[in-house]
Amino acid sequence: MTEMLHGCSEEFSRCTCFFGESQSGKTNAAVELACRLSKKGESVLVLCATPDGVRDVRIRLDACGIEPDLIRLSLARDAALEVLADAHACGMLARVPRVLDEFEERFLMEDLRTLGIKGRRLCEVFEFLRAGWSRLADDDCGWLITLEEESVSSLVRDELRFIGGMLACEVGNLAVSALRENADIRKRHMVDHVIVDDFSLMDYASQVFSRLLARVSLSFTASPVETNPVFDEYPCFEGSELFLRQHESADVVWLEAPMRPRLVRLVEKRLASSCGFAGGVHAACGFLHDEGKEGEAEDGSVCVYMEADMGEECRRIVEVCARETAAGRDVLVTGSHGLWRNNVAKALSAAGLSVVCCERPIGVRDFRDERSCLRAMRKTLARLKENPRDGVAWRSLIGFGDYTARSAGLEELRNAVSESGEGLDEALLLLYEGRLHNVDARSSVLAPLAASYARGRDMLESDCVYDVWPAAVMEGGEGFIRVCSPHQAAALRADSVVFGGFVSGAIPSRPYADGSLVGAARRRSHLADMRMLYSVVGCARASVTITGFSRCSLEVAERMGLRIAGIKLQAGMRVCAIEPSEYICFFEFSEF
Repeated sequence: MTEMLHGCSEEFSRCTCFFGESQSGKTNAAVELACRLSKKGESVLVLCATPDGVRDVRIRLDACGIEPDLIRLSLARDAALEVLADAHACGMLARVPRVLDEFEERFLMEDLRTLGIKGRRLCEVFEFLRAGWSRLADDDCGWLITLEEESVSSLVRDELRFIGGMLACEVGNLAVSALRENADIRKRHMVDHVIVDDFSLMDYASQVFSRLLARVSLSFTASPVETNPVFDEYPCFEGSELFLRQHESADVVWLEAPMRPRLVRLVEKRLASSCGFAGGVHAACGFLHDEGKEGEAEDGSVCVYMEADMGEECRRIVEVCARETAAGRDVLVTGSHGLWRNNVAKALSAAGLSVVCCERPIGVRDFRDERSCLRAMRKTLARLKENPRDGVAWRSLIGFGDYTARSAGLEELRNAVSESGEGLDEALLLLYEGRLHNVDARSSVLAPLAASYARGRDMLESDCVYDVWPAAVMEGGEGFIRVCSPHQAAALRADSVVFGGFVSGAIPSRPYADGSLVGAARRRSHLADMRMLYSVVGCARASVTITGFSRCSLEVAERMGLRIAGIKLQAGMRVCAIEPSEYICFFEFSEF
């Protein structure tokens, strides 16, 4: 990573780094610093690594009585998109600041198959490119070695220019390019002071982007323990160490243990020991403190309940949530499998408790079956209703229902307009109206494309329902229960955290529990689990509850991918014996 330090051209003269474990007051320190700087009449920009981080910082700024226009608050990716929306940046990069959703990337991947590269190798190359762009690896013009890498990279960029979009991992990369190569663009977007919350959760390109925006000072907060990706796909955990290596005069502030329950912190200590540190300054700061540190709260708890079956587990979770919400505390309920979360959410709602489920990511399991893509189609139609020239949305809409997502027709259409420079929306309109020269609009690949476009136009003109089931607003207050996946929970905070379905096969995964994973793959899986558990436990302000079950039906076990210890026939139904997770040892304290 040391080779990535070149070319930053930073102008700021002061930098402050706040380090500390979870809930040690890092964000509070950043907010207090922002308030002090804003009172001096200088411009302040606060960047957050996640959308939930933006919401959290906004609440804290409002509590300080700061006027919204005094301090600019933004998600790092949104700030980069603002730079890329600059007219000069658009002209220089020839790219449209429209980020592809996860399901939209599926269609891009299908278009890459026209290269004829085998599926597994194509996925490996695409993953390599995505990680490289997020790390600014393309600063080195020789980073692509094989012909396959060059071909895939060229086609991805050509395709994204044609449909008018960009990958999430490209946003920071392109914004850095715009700021480095055009002094006027950088001058328009620079601010006096930049403060970054959760610096280590960003990818390297976003970290460099935040550094290029600062005119006078840069401050950031970072955690000493690596966690699983929360918002950015390729977080650069060692970014703070690289920064301090380059700026030896930076002020490093280590925030000591917060007023949190002793047992919760002991669990964090165990998990942190298992997953390791980013190294460098983190190890030097000494993250692992002695047990029983003065000032720790003693009123919290870590409880483990292993019930007989899933029904009893749901009743236990309802009991815990009812007790916590009655005391005015908010609760975060998480589990590894969507089926389990749905059952728990229904049980909580049936008990009359206030429940909000985090939005499920929109996926496309099989774009040949339009019925299984209903949510994706609705979102695509809603976007086209809002912006009929959204080329990315048109790419998705014409691909639904076809075996190959009409990739061959799209390739021929792109080649036909490569010299004139039209985007996908204009090219489709020309094809539909018969004004596309030098091509046979009735060919076997272009005719279905025109028919699909005509169908899309009819759908937009009809009275279709464009409901896309928006995400629930996380503004709950006291007595509020969130149900979400461990990945979504990593950036949230709650008084009480309940991690359910804590059984073998769910956590750790079935391949790990069965021994299918060996060697390096097994170590990576274990490390990812430890980081995820550390992130979830770090959400709790007061208590952590672990629940599980010892039996379930064979159908449920197979759907959830659980490790089955044995099967017996009970009342005419195959019932599986399920073992608790081997990670439960991190939450047990026999000495207490």
